[in-house]
Amino acid sequence: MGDAILRTHGKTYEVGQSRDVVGYAAGGTTEDYAYHPDNGLDIPYAWVYELRDDGKYGFLLGPDEIIPTAEEVVASFIELRNHLFSQ
Repeated sequence: MGDAILRTHGKTYEVGQSRDVVGYAAGGTTEDYAYHPDNGLDIPYAWVYELRDDGKYGFLLGPDEIIPTAEEVVASFIELRNHLFSQ
């Protein structure tokens, strides 16, 4: 998924478990829901995106960052779909 994002606009996203990539356990994420032992679900994949900002805006992206971010996320979803269908 990270390679698909890189090919889209040349941005590098780190790939891994959120606590390892961003350095803290982010609460309320899809990982919390997917892997919680009491939810009774068998979800094999969950992911969290850290926005593409390079330190200018933080979690509030500027208007010029919104569409490129969406294009990168869509590219990563297509890559994920291709990976899952190839198994």
